[in-house]
Parts: sequence; structure tokens; C-alpha cells
Amino acid sequence: MATNYGSKTKTALSFAVERDNLLQCYDAFESTGSTHWPDVVGTYSGSRAEGNPVLNTTEGVGSNKIKYFTFDGAGDYFHFEQYGQPNICSLSTWIRINDTNAEETLCSHISGGPVGTYYYIMSTGYMAFGYYNAPWTTIEGTGSVVDDNVWHHCVWARSGTNHRFYVDGSLDTNLTMDVAMGGTINTIGSRWSGGFQFTGDIAHFSMYSVQLSATQVSDMYEAQRHRFGV
Repeated sequence: MATNYGSKTKTALSFAVERDNLLQCYDAFESTGSTHWPDVVGTYSGSRAEGNPVLNTTEGVGSNKIKYFTFDGAGDYFHFEQYGQPNICSLSTWIRINDTNAEETLCSHISGGPVGTYYYIMSTGYMAFGYYNAPWTTIEGTGSVVDDNVWHHCVWARSGTNHRFYVDGSLDTNLTMDVAMGGTINTIGSRWSGGFQFTGDIAHFSMYSVQLSATQVSDMYEAQRHRFGV
């Protein structure tokens, strides 16, 4: 039975520049408090906070004002309704990491039973993706470091065994997985059993049911970069 973590809000998607094929969209711009990060697509239930992630609303002015959640890496994450992720999909997120030399999990499953995939930033600062293919396997970016305490737009875009990492609108690494992977996810900011939690800021988190193209990723970045001063 699915667990309901909040209302299915259907407000304007202020950050979902590419709106077609949108599975989930947790947008801090649409949040009104730190305990609830609504799914503004209305497809899945909203999320509930674990620990004490802080909703920040004071950075920037006028049209450049932004909202984002700060995670302390010591118990802060969001738990949303579990769903099966297709093997053709993309994760798009705006992040700012202020904890170097540590693995930072963007998304996974909180339980070790159904978990099969996880999205994360390596301790070296590069994007990475882990998946279970007896044993666990990882693919790792080699281009841009994103744990330098500035905002970055990161996209994981995969179709079958092809997986492309994008940083700030440009292709970072083009990788091949051993097998096409689906997965079951229900957590933003933590891995199973609460491990490798995210330390830093997340302004936006969205999942798509397609492998976003280079043009789509670039358009998303260019449409929002000014709000983050990049």
C-alpha cells in the first residue's frame, strides 16, 4: 500500500523548464515550510522531512530570488512515496555542496531490500551512479568537479545501457553501463539505512521518463542560471 506523505500540489512549475514526460518535480520555490516538499507534478504524493532540513528564502532579490533546502548531512533528508523508476529516465537537479571529500547522495531508497540504484556525487567531486548487477557497480564522471560550494545544474540522463552526465548545460561524461537498470526510489538526500547523506543545498529535483537530449539540458540550464549567479 502506498504511503501518503502530503498533498498532491498542482501549482506552477517554476523550475521545470522541460515539462514534457515529467515524473516528479520537487521544487523548493513551491515549498512553504521545511517539513514538506510538495511534488508539484501531482503524480506522486508530497514528501516528508526527516531530521531538520531548512528551507532558505532570503538569497537573491527580485526576479533572482531563490528558495532552497539546506541539508546538514547528519539526519536531514526527504522521504517520498516509493515508485519504480524506468530504465529510460533522467534526473535534473540544482545543487550546491559545501562538504568536500565525502560522498553525497542525491537520490536512492531508504531500505536495503528494494534498493537497486543510487545517484550521488563522489568524494572527489564528480558525478556518479550506482546500480546493483550482482555485485554493486558504479559509473563515474571524469569532467567537472561540483563540490566547490557554488551552484551547479547536474543531469543524469540514461537510456538502456547508455548514461550521460551533464554539468551546467554541457556534456560531462558519456558512459556505458553493464546492463539496463530500472530501480525503486523514495529518498532525496540519503542512501539506504540513512547512509552517505547529502550535505549542502538543493533547490530543485525532477525526474523525467525520457533520456533528456543535449539541447533540452542546455535549454534548462540557460533558462535558470541567472537565478544562481552562474
